[in-house]
Amino acid sequence: MISLSSIFLSVNENSNVAFFIEEFIHQCSHNVFNAITADVREYLLVEPGTHLSSLVPGKPNQAEVRDVFGAYHGVYTVSTGVASILPMVLSGKLDEELQLELLGRLAIKKPRFRTGIERVDFDKTFTKKGKELYDFLDTRCYEQIQQHPNIFGVYNFAN
Repeated sequence: MISLSSIFLSVNENSNVAFFIEEFIHQCSHNVFNAITADVREYLLVEPGTHLSSLVPGKPNQAEVRDVFGAYHGVYTVSTGVASILPMVLSGKLDEELQLELLGRLAIKKPRFRTGIERVDFDKTFTKKGKELYDFLDTRCYEQIQQHPNIFGVYNFAN
């Protein structure tokens, strides 16, 4: 049996090269993560649709609407986005406009990192394999953010 995968890019006449690069990385990340976790039971001890807020000890965050699998997906796409765009930005080979836009697209990933899933009870939520994948992705992203405060620590994305 041959397995095929497609990605769909949401581009229009205003989409530029930086947008296309990030969109391509993001959409491919979804496909790769889905392929890796095709048997979700190898990664999660709970149902993938379980509300993330119900897995976090303490008072539930009523504003949290994601399910655990969607949040896990987010860990993969953010970590992969950082790991993919950072070398481009650090290369010094981009023209100024592309460099600046990719820099902004990279920097905004910091506020998208550790947005709730890191607070779940890992022993009740993830299998050993699931925790290992989470730890790899989280550690990789954390280290890259920490190593480059000149990229990840200078912009205010509060709005």
